[in-house]
Amino acid sequence: MHINIIENELVLIKMKEKVHQGLASLVLREGTVHLNPNLVNQLIYGSIEPDILNKQEIEENIISKPRVLYNWWKDHSLWANNLALAYTEEAQIGYRNNQYNWSQYLGWAFHFITDRATPYHSPNKLVPMINNLKNDYHEGAKSLNGFSRNSQIAGGLLNVGVKILTKGLVLKMDHDDFETYCEQKWNPYKVLTSEIFISLKKYDISKINLGLIEQKLDYLHEKYKDITLEWIKSSINFAKYMAEIAFVMDLAYQFVFK
Repeated sequence: MHINIIENELVLIKMKEKVHQGLASLVLREGTVHLNPNLVNQLIYGSIEPDILNKQEIEENIISKPRVLYNWWKDHSLWANNLALAYTEEAQIGYRNNQYNWSQYLGWAFHFITDRATPYHSPNKLVPMINNLKNDYHEGAKSLNGFSRNSQIAGGLLNVGVKILTKGLVLKMDHDDFETYCEQKWNPYKVLTSEIFISLKKYDISKINLGLIEQKLDYLHEKYKDITLEWIKSSINFAKYMAEIAFVMDLAYQFVFK
């Protein structure tokens, strides 16, 4: 009961946080260890906190330190795997030492596990942009045939910049559409997601370690790094995708209590 209340009433900074909190609630609801409401609250909030903190950092430093945008992307894509494992381990250490914030660390781990499985957080989505840079340059330079060499170079570089900006905006819109759809479909497919999650084969807790969690994280990433909005519009695809994310989160959850 406490978890259902928290899932419905915990302050939502943005709509895009429903899936993070919903997955965390699912794992806690079906978990073998029942936490007190304060820890549950802290853990579920922790599952969205990295985005809140990153947004705050970007808003405060975007002018003076524009690199914060790159750092945000890096944390939630290139480094998501490492951060998920690091915070899982921190949560276990904190739990064993009776530290008050261990559940916050586990919430952060849950967040980065989900990000690791999000296709538009995958560097793979940037490959087409990078592969076309040479062609974009030659296209811009060729458009200024007859002008000076310096003008052709400038034209090539300008075209590269325009194409990167255009493709980046398209990628951003596709990313937002994907996450918005996931948010909209979380509640309608929540029961199906839960049923699939419960049906997945659970590991003996004695066999769960960071190596296993990393292996499952890599599998999750490879399996879902290229999925599209059209693919998850199938209810069974959506629910299985979410259930498999929750499964890896559950491994991290159990690891803490070993």
